[in-house]
Amino acid sequence: MTSHLSAIGLGLLILLTGCSAPKTKLRITSPGSPEALRELFVYSKERMPLVSAHRGGAVPGYPENCIATFEHTVENAYSILEIDLRFTKDGDIVLHHDPTLDRTTTGTGPVENLTLAELKELQLKDREGTVTDFRIPTLDEAIEWARGKTLLILDKKEVPVEVCVQKIQEHQAQSFVM
Repeated sequence: MTSHLSAIGLGLLILLTGCSAPKTKLRITSPGSPEALRELFVYSKERMPLVSAHRGGAVPGYPENCIATFEHTVENAYSILEIDLRFTKDGDIVLHHDPTLDRTTTGTGPVENLTLAELKELQLKDREGTVTDFRIPTLDEAIEWARGKTLLILDKKEVPVEVCVQKIQEHQAQSFVM
Protein backbone atom coordinates (compact mmCIF):
# COMPACT_ATOMS: atom_id res chain seq x y z
CA MET A 1 0.00 0.00 0.00
CA THR A 2 2.79 2.42 0.95
CA SER A 3 4.61 1.78 -2.33
CA HIS A 4 1.39 2.47 -4.28
CA LEU A 5 0.92 5.80 -2.47
CA SER A 6 4.55 6.72 -3.13
CA ALA A 7 4.15 5.91 -6.81
CA ILE A 8 0.94 7.95 -7.01
CA GLY A 9 2.64 10.88 -5.22
CA LEU A 10 5.63 10.73 -7.56
CA GLY A 11 3.31 10.58 -10.57
CA LEU A 12 1.38 13.63 -9.37
CA LEU A 13 4.62 15.53 -8.75
CA ILE A 14 5.84 14.79 -12.28
CA LEU A 15 2.45 15.70 -13.74
CA LEU A 16 2.22 18.99 -11.83
CA THR A 17 5.82 19.97 -12.58
CA GLY A 18 5.26 19.32 -16.27
CA CYS A 19 2.19 21.56 -16.23
CA SER A 20 3.91 24.59 -14.72
CA ALA A 21 3.19 27.95 -16.28
CA PRO A 22 5.38 29.08 -19.17
CA LYS A 23 8.20 31.50 -18.42
CA THR A 24 6.72 34.96 -18.04
CA LYS A 25 8.23 38.04 -19.62
CA LEU A 26 10.23 40.05 -17.12
CA ARG A 27 10.22 43.26 -19.12
CA ILE A 28 9.62 46.62 -17.54
CA THR A 29 7.16 48.58 -19.58
CA SER A 30 7.39 52.34 -19.86
CA PRO A 31 5.77 53.94 -16.81
CA GLY A 32 4.09 56.50 -19.09
CA SER A 33 5.32 59.71 -17.50
CA PRO A 34 8.44 61.09 -15.79
CA GLU A 35 6.50 61.14 -12.50
CA ALA A 36 5.55 57.47 -12.84
CA LEU A 37 9.17 56.71 -13.72
CA ARG A 38 10.32 58.22 -10.42
CA GLU A 39 7.68 56.18 -8.59
CA LEU A 40 9.11 52.98 -10.08
CA PHE A 41 12.21 53.49 -7.93
CA VAL A 42 10.24 53.69 -4.69
CA TYR A 43 10.35 50.38 -2.82
CA SER A 44 7.21 48.28 -2.95
CA LYS A 45 6.60 44.78 -1.56
CA GLU A 46 4.26 44.19 -4.51
CA ARG A 47 6.98 44.64 -7.14
CA MET A 48 9.87 42.46 -8.08
CA PRO A 49 13.24 44.10 -7.26
CA LEU A 50 14.92 45.88 -10.16
CA VAL A 51 18.28 44.69 -11.45
CA SER A 52 20.51 47.33 -13.01
CA ALA A 53 22.46 45.67 -15.81
CA HIS A 54 25.81 47.47 -16.07
CA ARG A 55 26.69 48.04 -19.73
CA GLY A 56 23.58 46.08 -20.60
CA GLY A 57 24.49 42.87 -18.79
CA ALA A 58 27.25 41.33 -20.92
CA VAL A 59 27.65 37.55 -20.65
CA PRO A 60 29.67 35.11 -22.79
CA GLY A 61 28.64 35.49 -26.41
CA TYR A 62 26.95 38.84 -25.74
CA PRO A 63 29.08 42.01 -25.84
CA GLU A 64 28.56 44.98 -23.55
CA ASN A 65 26.54 47.94 -24.88
CA CYS A 66 24.94 45.78 -27.57
CA ILE A 67 21.23 45.56 -28.43
CA ALA A 68 21.29 41.74 -28.69
CA THR A 69 22.73 41.70 -25.16
CA PHE A 70 19.97 44.02 -23.96
CA GLU A 71 17.37 41.67 -25.43
CA HIS A 72 18.99 38.69 -23.70
CA THR A 73 19.13 40.57 -20.39
CA VAL A 74 15.51 41.72 -20.33
CA GLU A 75 14.33 38.24 -21.30
CA ASN A 76 16.12 36.78 -18.28
CA ALA A 77 15.88 39.41 -15.53
CA TYR A 78 13.55 42.18 -14.41
CA SER A 79 16.11 44.79 -15.34
CA ILE A 80 16.98 48.31 -16.30
CA LEU A 81 19.99 48.91 -18.52
CA GLU A 82 22.90 51.26 -17.92
CA ILE A 83 24.53 52.22 -21.22
CA ASP A 84 27.61 54.26 -22.12
CA LEU A 85 27.73 57.07 -24.68
CA ARG A 86 30.57 58.26 -26.92
CA PHE A 87 30.73 60.72 -29.79
CA THR A 88 31.86 59.63 -33.26
CA LYS A 89 34.13 61.74 -35.46
CA ASP A 90 31.08 62.99 -37.38
CA GLY A 91 29.06 63.87 -34.27
CA ASP A 92 26.79 60.84 -33.90
CA ILE A 93 26.40 59.17 -30.52
CA VAL A 94 27.21 55.47 -30.17
CA LEU A 95 27.15 53.05 -27.27
CA HIS A 96 30.68 52.32 -26.10
CA HIS A 97 32.24 52.29 -22.63
CA ASP A 98 35.96 52.74 -23.25
CA PRO A 99 37.42 55.81 -24.96
CA THR A 100 39.27 53.39 -27.27
CA LEU A 101 37.99 50.52 -29.41
CA ASP A 102 40.70 47.95 -28.71
CA ARG A 103 39.18 45.93 -25.82
CA THR A 104 35.61 45.54 -27.11
CA THR A 105 35.81 45.66 -30.92
CA THR A 106 37.90 44.58 -33.89
CA GLY A 107 39.06 48.19 -34.24
CA THR A 108 41.82 50.19 -32.60
CA GLY A 109 42.26 53.73 -31.37
CA PRO A 110 39.82 56.30 -29.98
CA VAL A 111 36.10 56.00 -30.77
CA GLU A 112 36.02 59.73 -31.58
CA ASN A 113 38.54 59.27 -34.42
CA LEU A 114 36.13 57.22 -36.57
CA THR A 115 32.91 58.14 -38.35
CA LEU A 116 29.69 56.28 -37.66
CA ALA A 117 30.03 54.44 -40.99
CA GLU A 118 33.55 53.31 -40.05
CA LEU A 119 32.42 52.20 -36.59
CA LYS A 120 29.52 50.21 -38.08
CA GLU A 121 32.07 48.11 -40.00
CA LEU A 122 33.63 46.86 -36.76
CA GLN A 123 32.51 43.76 -34.89
CA LEU A 124 31.97 43.72 -31.14
CA LYS A 125 33.82 41.32 -28.82
CA ASP A 126 32.29 39.67 -25.78
CA ARG A 127 33.93 39.97 -22.35
CA GLU A 128 36.23 37.02 -23.10
CA GLY A 129 37.49 38.78 -26.24
CA THR A 130 35.63 36.52 -28.66
CA VAL A 131 34.63 38.35 -31.85
CA THR A 132 30.86 38.31 -32.48
CA ASP A 133 28.70 39.28 -35.44
CA PHE A 134 27.25 42.22 -33.48
CA ARG A 135 27.93 45.87 -34.35
CA ILE A 136 28.18 49.09 -32.34
CA PRO A 137 24.67 50.55 -31.90
CA THR A 138 23.77 54.23 -31.89
CA LEU A 139 21.95 55.93 -29.05
CA ASP A 140 19.01 56.45 -31.42
CA GLU A 141 18.84 52.69 -32.11
CA ALA A 142 19.03 51.86 -28.40
CA ILE A 143 16.28 54.29 -27.45
CA GLU A 144 13.93 52.99 -30.13
CA TRP A 145 14.70 49.39 -29.17
CA ALA A 146 14.00 50.10 -25.45
CA ARG A 147 10.59 51.68 -26.07
CA GLY A 148 8.02 49.51 -24.30
CA LYS A 149 10.66 46.99 -23.14
CA THR A 150 12.80 48.49 -20.39
CA LEU A 151 14.38 51.62 -18.93
CA LEU A 152 17.72 53.07 -20.01
CA ILE A 153 20.13 54.90 -17.75
CA LEU A 154 22.61 56.95 -19.77
CA ASP A 155 26.24 57.15 -18.65
CA LYS A 156 27.05 60.20 -20.71
CA LYS A 157 30.88 60.08 -20.52
CA GLU A 158 31.93 63.22 -22.46
CA VAL A 159 28.52 63.76 -24.07
CA PRO A 160 27.05 66.98 -22.59
CA VAL A 161 23.88 66.67 -20.52
CA GLU A 162 22.13 69.08 -22.90
CA VAL A 163 22.79 66.74 -25.83
CA CYS A 164 21.43 63.76 -23.86
CA VAL A 165 18.29 65.72 -22.94
CA GLN A 166 17.83 66.75 -26.58
CA LYS A 167 18.03 63.10 -27.72
CA ILE A 168 15.54 62.01 -25.07
CA GLN A 169 13.15 64.76 -26.15
CA GLU A 170 13.60 63.98 -29.88
CA HIS A 171 12.48 60.41 -29.20
CA GLN A 172 9.79 61.45 -26.69
CA ALA A 173 11.49 59.05 -24.31
CA GLN A 174 11.20 61.00 -21.05
CA SER A 175 9.29 58.16 -19.40
CA PHE A 176 11.90 55.44 -20.03
CA VAL A 177 15.31 57.09 -20.53
CA MET A 178 17.26 58.94 -17.87
